[in-house]
Amino acid sequence: MLKELIVEISEVSPLRYLFLAENRNITDKGTLFLEKLPQIEYLNLSACGITNDGLAFLPKMTALTYLNLSYCNRVSEGAARYTQPLRQLTLLDLKGVIRINT
Repeated sequence: MLKELIVEISEVSPLRYLFLAENRNITDKGTLFLEKLPQIEYLNLSACGITNDGLAFLPKMTALTYLNLSYCNRVSEGAARYTQPLRQLTLLDLKGVIRINT
C-alpha cells in the first residue's frame, strides 16, 4: 500500500511533509519506495515496525531536515550508516528507541 501511495503523491512536487507515524504495516521493503520523494523535508516514521534495513532509502532524501524515528524499537545503532550522509538534517528524533544508547 505504501508503494501505491507514493506513486500517487510523487507527482506533487510541492510536497514537503510526510507523516506516516504508527503505521505498523509499513515494512522495510515498503520504505524503499520513499526514495521517489527526494523533495521531502520532514518525515515522521515514528512507531513504525521498520528495522535498520528499512532506512536504506535515506541517503537519497537530500532535502530531509527533520526525521522522526521515535519508538521504532527495531532500529539500532546500525542505522547511523543511513543517517550520516544526510547533510541537511537538523533534527533526528530517537526518543524511545531502546536499541540506541549513544
